[in-house]
Amino acid sequence: MPDGDFDLEGKKPKFALRDYQLAFMGNHYAVKPNASGAVKSAAFEHRLSALIDAQKKGKSPLAAAAICVEAVGPALFAGFAQGGEVWDCRNHNCGCGWVYEYMPGEAMGRRWASPLIQITANSEAQTANTFDALRPMIDYGPLSEQITHTGEEVIRLPGGKHCQIVPVTAKAKSRLGQRVTFVLWDEAGLYDTDNMWNVYRTQSRGLTAMGGRGMIMTNPDDPAADNVVKDLVENNSRDSSVYVQHILPPKHLKWTNKADRRKILKFNYSDAPWVLMNLPTLEADIEAAMRRDPAETERFYGNRRVQGSGSWLAEAPWDGKQAVREVPDGSTIVIAGDLSNNNDWTGIRAMTTDGYQFTPTYGPLNMPTIWQPNGPGGLIPRGEVRAAVDELFERFNVVRAYFDPAGSARGVSAEADAMEVVEDDSWRLELKQWQALYRGEDDRSRVFAWETSSVPKVHPVLEGFKQAVNGDESQFRHDGCPTTKIHILNAVVRARTGQRYILGKPNENQKIDMAMSAILCFEAWSDALVADEFVEEEPADNRMWCFG
Repeated sequence: MPDGDFDLEGKKPKFALRDYQLAFMGNHYAVKPNASGAVKSAAFEHRLSALIDAQKKGKSPLAAAAICVEAVGPALFAGFAQGGEVWDCRNHNCGCGWVYEYMPGEAMGRRWASPLIQITANSEAQTANTFDALRPMIDYGPLSEQITHTGEEVIRLPGGKHCQIVPVTAKAKSRLGQRVTFVLWDEAGLYDTDNMWNVYRTQSRGLTAMGGRGMIMTNPDDPAADNVVKDLVENNSRDSSVYVQHILPPKHLKWTNKADRRKILKFNYSDAPWVLMNLPTLEADIEAAMRRDPAETERFYGNRRVQGSGSWLAEAPWDGKQAVREVPDGSTIVIAGDLSNNNDWTGIRAMTTDGYQFTPTYGPLNMPTIWQPNGPGGLIPRGEVRAAVDELFERFNVVRAYFDPAGSARGVSAEADAMEVVEDDSWRLELKQWQALYRGEDDRSRVFAWETSSVPKVHPVLEGFKQAVNGDESQFRHDGCPTTKIHILNAVVRARTGQRYILGKPNENQKIDMAMSAILCFEAWSDALVADEFVEEEPADNRMWCFG
């Protein structure tokens, strides 16, 4: 249990792993089946583990326990046992009396010879949360025989003057660049500044140099902010070396509903009896805090990643409209794309007659129609975009296509064109080619330029899409494209005159281009409905007639 007062016998209570903590530690220290005892971090399945959980759940005591292991315990892999090998704490200057005999094939452990551990947070007060749990674990137990100095800022470890447990913050970062063996990042969901990103990356490089590993303990982050946890969570499926443990409460329960909120709290704290025994007080505190910032309380106590103020769309209604299905070639669709030349992304979304929106694929590898500016000179691979558009018009019956040509193009003003001060890096030439190439039976083009720079024009379109996502009766459904979801959740409201708004990026690193493609696609679908362009094809008559 977490550190607390002395028990009735005047003793400090022992720390015992709860089930969720045991699962986390087991995964963090999981050893690869083919591991070699000669390596360090490479012997383990994960180089980094992140525990995302609710406030007051016991993350700081768990972090403190992990630090104790990394400081003087068997934190490194020492090969697989033949059977009969022993870990005896007495051989390591510990008088606790613990002796463990390894079973055949079991992973054995060894200590770091020169451990250097850093506890990192945004502020000294935040690092104190871990230190305050760590010091009693050392001072009131057998570890006090090995770690004898805990009353100062730095906790000194056996092994030499460089063996320490030290705090690191954005302001006090003089220790950056050290060859650390273990780093605890506390509340990394708040690492959303360039300073803290630099701290995180620098420490990660230090761990790599020493063969060390790290842990993150945090509340759920605000997905509308560019923070370290957001980056890990949204890229976790592509990085198997990172273990993320985030046990979410049931999605159908609403945080704003008092009865549902109590169910969420009981779910989240089912393995934290010290919280449940004070549940009425906790609920009163939450209700008071919700008047100021309901999203923050849902993150801290509801254990959900929800956007803070200013976010355009919430995650729950977007997820609620996911209904993955196949769209066969030959289907009647509309398409739309937010086009860019550099810096921003380019992407195309498509939508079927019955309101199903998806990210189509193209090419022999069936790649999604999403492009980052990773080409030569940091440019969008325009040839691939053109090939994808051509393929979509060949494979499907595209009745309408909207594209925002983007770019600082000619045509902005006659004066600028005359002075040749505007370089045309837009997609207007491609648009003209597509308009000429893709025409309907009535010889009218099916391709339209739809620029999103006009506030009076774009505001009602944003509202229409938002209502389609949030509305219970809406037929809008989507494919759950992960990049589109990230861009949707990134989008924040930028107020404009006349009680209107546009969408913006929280910062330059958080893109919204696939959100704009989705919005334009919905507008193309709506306009195609009004124009009666979704003409139902007559079903083929496959009957066989026999005449005598």
